[in-house]
Amino acid sequence: TSVDRPTVVNSSSLFKTKSIFAKTSVGYKDMLFLDGFARYDWGSSAYEKANRVETYGGSLSFIFTKLIEQNDFLRFGKLRMSAAQAPRFPGAYQLSAVYGIGTPYGSTGTLSAQGTFANPFLEGGIRKDYEIGTELRFFNSRLGVDFAYFKKIDEELPVSVTLDGSTGYTNTLKNDGKQTYSVIEVMVNYDIIKKEDISWDATLSVATLQRTVDKISEGIDVNVLSSSWRGIQLQERVGEEWGAIYGREFRRDADGNILLSSTGNPRYDQNEYLGNVLPDFTGGLSNNIRYKNFNLGFDIDFQKGGKVFSVTRMFNNYSGLGIETVGNNNLGNPVRDAVADGGGVLIEGVDETSGAPVSYNVESSSYWGRLFALHERWLFDASYVKLRTVRLDYDMPSTILEKTPFKTLNLGVFANNVWLIHSALPGLDPSEVETRNGVNWTEGGQLPNVRTVGINVRMSF
Repeated sequence: TSVDRPTVVNSSSLFKTKSIFAKTSVGYKDMLFLDGFARYDWGSSAYEKANRVETYGGSLSFIFTKLIEQNDFLRFGKLRMSAAQAPRFPGAYQLSAVYGIGTPYGSTGTLSAQGTFANPFLEGGIRKDYEIGTELRFFNSRLGVDFAYFKKIDEELPVSVTLDGSTGYTNTLKNDGKQTYSVIEVMVNYDIIKKEDISWDATLSVATLQRTVDKISEGIDVNVLSSSWRGIQLQERVGEEWGAIYGREFRRDADGNILLSSTGNPRYDQNEYLGNVLPDFTGGLSNNIRYKNFNLGFDIDFQKGGKVFSVTRMFNNYSGLGIETVGNNNLGNPVRDAVADGGGVLIEGVDETSGAPVSYNVESSSYWGRLFALHERWLFDASYVKLRTVRLDYDMPSTILEKTPFKTLNLGVFANNVWLIHSALPGLDPSEVETRNGVNWTEGGQLPNVRTVGINVRMSF
């Protein structure tokens, strides 16, 4: 039983859609296939005089190996292309002002106004998707390759646009803007071993994403998507790649040297481009090894590039708990000792006035205190390699099950979140960074990873 009033959170929303959908499919000699669809949607969350969205799409696939004499080198080949549209409606209750119910003040209830300025004329929008790809199987189907190129266009969808704080609101929603996505995906599957008692197949997949901001809204070239400590922001800017991180950056001379004050304080500039949250590529490697009745599987996923702002690393060092805050300095003395006793942290750069090379030994607490919220210092590469899952199963032989009620019986063990093989973010897992405003771009104090181990039993009668 709670001594104090318990905090209870409850929410509900009502949203209704009506749809009409039609589809047709045509095939020719099991090698040429054509599909098409039309769809009408009505959404209750859109402006009542413009709440219908019409979308269309189609796809064409061609199995060209039907025209080639069967051979073991190219066993199967297919080309495919498609163009499709999908409706996107505003969320519930975005056409008019709504209030949040807060914690009661004594016996009096509380309400709070939302930071979003309601737009009563919001309409539904259309997302356009285009794809072209191929699927190939070689060497008697032991090697498979799947390649796809996607292009997606978001135009005049209901999107959030940042407002100046003087308006009394943080943002509003408009049917405006345009963004273009370009995606390349490659998947390769290979039967490394394929025999009666033993087999091993592996699948490697790699994908890249380029997302460009073509337009935000009339008269707006910069939109703040999220913000964190002392002004670091995730932004979208017209003409640039989506997901740019802006914040405090070391001020440097033409040769890249950090400008220092007469006391060794590094100078910085505000609202400078620091990097982008989007990775160079992501991927995964899945393996399945079978020996008689045993089956071993394991999955590895990875990411190259992308940036993440680490609050954990910033506070670790600011509070003197980080590994970087201990050790000996350039004089061979502990960095935590007083500068007067030969301690302190060495900082090098050029004098902000004369431009001459300078170096200082600074008190450790002052050194790390000056770097607090100097965002460039705490922006890290988000690359990682991780053993995500491991599974081991055993199928009981039918000879053992003959006198039991089971037709099949499979016993297995599994483990998730097994091993962070590599992380470019010291002491942390980039794959587990929390979401902030829908984007994984900053972590605010990551808990130790949890590894789970379990047992599986599958049976049929």
